[in-house]
Amino acid sequence: MKWLNIYFFSMFGILMGTASLFGYTQNFELLLWIVIALVTAVFIARTTTHKIFLHGILAGIGMGLSNTIVQIAFFSLYVQHNPHAASELEIFTKTLSPQWFLLISSPFIGGIYGSLIGAVSVAAAKFHHPK
Repeated sequence: MKWLNIYFFSMFGILMGTASLFGYTQNFELLLWIVIALVTAVFIARTTTHKIFLHGILAGIGMGLSNTIVQIAFFSLYVQHNPHAASELEIFTKTLSPQWFLLISSPFIGGIYGSLIGAVSVAAAKFHHPK
């Protein structure tokens, strides 16, 4: 396992979490996550020879957790600059606090995102194997 690469990819989550704190990602967050997934998948495919899919899953979980930790740590700032997200959280968090909801759901969302990264990494590895 290339843990340094997985750690590096988790930093994208911190970057996105920080940008979302100030509302910079509101209109195009999905597009940014897609670009990050593609860059990550190609990098994994070019640098990893084994357990490619697992690298993608772990990178996605790391991104999801690190993004969420930033948002939870500065939650008041996050909801101040993201009113749409705040209203969505109110709908989903009748029994839990919004912070707990984010923390509990982030590994699952990160796992789904990581599965996408892993699948694209495996597909990209078919075209380019590291030597």
